[in-house]
Amino acid sequence: MRANLAPEIKGLNTVFLPASRASGKLLLVLHGLGDSSNGYEFLPDFLGFKNLNYLLLNAPDPYFGGRSWFEIDGNPGPGILRSRKLLLDAIHDLGEQGWKAGNIGLFGFSQGALMSMDAGFRAPERLGAIVAISGFVFFLEELTLELGPRAKEIPTLATHGTFDPLLPIDHTRKQITEMRKLGLDIRWKEYAKDHTIEPQREAGDIRAFLRETLHVE
Repeated sequence: MRANLAPEIKGLNTVFLPASRASGKLLLVLHGLGDSSNGYEFLPDFLGFKNLNYLLLNAPDPYFGGRSWFEIDGNPGPGILRSRKLLLDAIHDLGEQGWKAGNIGLFGFSQGALMSMDAGFRAPERLGAIVAISGFVFFLEELTLELGPRAKEIPTLATHGTFDPLLPIDHTRKQITEMRKLGLDIRWKEYAKDHTIEPQREAGDIRAFLRETLHVE
């Protein structure tokens, strides 16, 4: 890996935001339904880390001016499997380019949170961190047999709003309990918010989590 050189990812359109200080730390950012990389260009200033690179990923499917990781009207399964492969291939490509898996974090919101957990827990490598905001899991029953060899070592922060109108918290809360029973290292945080990122407590918890797990500053 050559410091501050944009990674080359096949199959996905990406936007690279280099760290202000040369670093091998990388956060892969997965947006939600109808959004795109444009919606997350605020993250470097929002999180405030000097030695963290950001790779903003655009989902493969167009959706009313934005992008989508999978079909929401019908069976989302095939789209999730397709996007999972794209993400796992991207992680492999990053490794071939010298980015160490332990220095890579996945950060996803809504659909992006689902894909971050879906792919991250199945990765053959131990990733540095997963942040899953306002999401859920689709292939929960299959996860038992499909966990990556070091999935239980990946520190994960899952957050959700107590009055989320799109993805009710009770469903995700139960899924987190089930995934913890599998031995996954998931920290669960609830906030008085809807389907968004809360800029005070939640943002502070995300910063602290990334500081601890990816050792960024």
